[in-house]
Parts: sequence; structure tokens; C-alpha cells
Amino acid sequence: MNHQVKQISVLPLYGQVSVHAPGTIDLPEWATGEEPSVASEHALVIATRSDMEGDVTISVTEGQGDEPGVMVFDSEVSFPGRVLEVGSIVGGALTQIPLARSGYVHLRVYVDAPGAASHVNVVLEPGTVAR
Repeated sequence: MNHQVKQISVLPLYGQVSVHAPGTIDLPEWATGEEPSVASEHALVIATRSDMEGDVTISVTEGQGDEPGVMVFDSEVSFPGRVLEVGSIVGGALTQIPLARSGYVHLRVYVDAPGAASHVNVVLEPGTVAR
């Protein structure tokens, strides 16, 4: 069973939201613009619906169970400062989540509509979030 850590609603400027290490300059670039997500060592960017269609809900949970939706990412991202940020970098709407340790964290991301998500569920491996 997964435990919800945080849920936010953000305006997805340029049709994207991210999970990244604060201050990272290692942001991935879209190869074709058709990918549901792109990643680099310190950041993951998820394609969402247009900002003209309204806010996107981002849920961050911790656990091992699957979430509703389609998985668009299943790998590791590095968070060297024991904090991850989630939200809209472009819009400056970011929420920080303290981590129990620094380094690589396994993330699984589920969306309701790949490439046009209105709901994004980020699942962190158990023991990741600082209590």
C-alpha cells in the first residue's frame, strides 16, 4: 500500500511538470516532443495537458504498490541534497520534499493520459521521505 506524502495543483506552463533536484541545471530536453517523459541524472520532466486547459494535480506517494494510470517512467534520479522539488520550474510553482538520504532514488510515475496528463502520480521507493 502506498502512503501519500504530498498533493499539489500547478499550472503546467509549456505543458510540463517536473521532479528534480533543487538548483539543477541538468534539465532534460525533449527529443521529439511526443515523449510522455524525459529524464536526466537529476531531473524528470513529464508531459501534461496544455496550460490553457488548467492546472495539473501532482501526487507524491511512498510505497511499492502500483498507482492508477499508465506508467511513463520507472528508473532512478539523483537527489544529492536530500531534497526533491516537484511542480512547474517554468512557472516557479515548486514544492520541496525532504528526503531521508541523498543519492539515487527509484521513481515510478503514472499519468492518466500519456503526453497530455492532468493527473501525475510520482511513487518513491519506501524509506525515501524524511519523517
